Amino acid sequence: MHSYVDSNLAKPAGAGGFGAIYTLTEHGERSPDQLAFKVVKNESKEHAMYLQDEFEMMVRAYLTLNNNQSESTLFRIPIPVAFSRPPAEQAVATVKSSGLAVVNRLSDAQPVQFHKLRPKNAVYAMERIPAMAEAISQRILNKFSPQHTPEQYQIIMCRLYLGRLEPIRRTRFFNSRNYPLDLPGYEWLSDLNGDSNTTLPSATVVAEEMGKALGTINVAGYDGRDIEFVLAGSNSSSHDDNARRNQQWGFYVFDFNQMPPIPTDTEKAAELLRDMFFLNDPYYPRPIPENPLYEAFKRGYHNAINGTEADARARSFFRMIEECQAQRDAHTTS
Repeated sequence: MHSYVDSNLAKPAGAGGFGAIYTLTEHGERSPDQLAFKVVKNESKEHAMYLQDEFEMMVRAYLTLNNNQSESTLFRIPIPVAFSRPPAEQAVATVKSSGLAVVNRLSDAQPVQFHKLRPKNAVYAMERIPAMAEAISQRILNKFSPQHTPEQYQIIMCRLYLGRLEPIRRTRFFNSRNYPLDLPGYEWLSDLNGDSNTTLPSATVVAEEMGKALGTINVAGYDGRDIEFVLAGSNSSSHDDNARRNQQWGFYVFDFNQMPPIPTDTEKAAELLRDMFFLNDPYYPRPIPENPLYEAFKRGYHNAINGTEADARARSFFRMIEECQAQRDAHTTS
């Protein structure tokens, strides 16, 4: 694997076509600073600007979510901490320097350790999404791992494919880092009896909160293209209530590098959102009016945009995706 950092303290944590994710280690163990770093793969100034745009979009979405929603919001955006371009060791843009009031427990605790990472290209730091709790990971592995040797694996996170109704078949390849959990799989997992800290919310609750998160991102001015909704471990803190601090799971939305701004024209904006809905991985419930998960998704979305100028756009958006889904279903059955 090609490295985009010059530090032996950096541990690869994932990669896509645009960037690579790293965490820092101390004495061979993961650093306790709760940070992850995204380094852009291309060294050009143009790609550095793309990464900075992504960071700023993440800041706006994070602030919108925290300013407009209650503390009970299920999906969290990882806290965007700071952006930097090497060789500078100091952050050149941070949530705090944006001029907007926000409590950032990560950057308040200590300076961002860009000098330890020694990135070759532009980079930003964000809250690290923790791996899934062992108890929940074992349930998934015992059910879906084709090797039947769950002790060799740990699920890091699961992509939540509420729009995928057909159970995912077992294959020789098992992606434990980013496992695709379909709707039947999630319903099975959430139906398992466990203690209050490991029992997951129902798929209906997740669908409603997913709609709320997408609506919030749309209110922030972006279409949400290619964002990911995942189940992972808990990143609770002293700021959370007792119930949340004890939970062994967390829901997150991230990956903001492909979101175009939403145009002001209502119909053009709705068309952009329609295209986003179907181009994304099948996170969202299928837009069929009698589908209770879809109705929950719509309810959450409308709750997020209530009282904003996006009401007319939302009505057009939902009409368009329902019409498109009906056309797809008719073509499939014909």
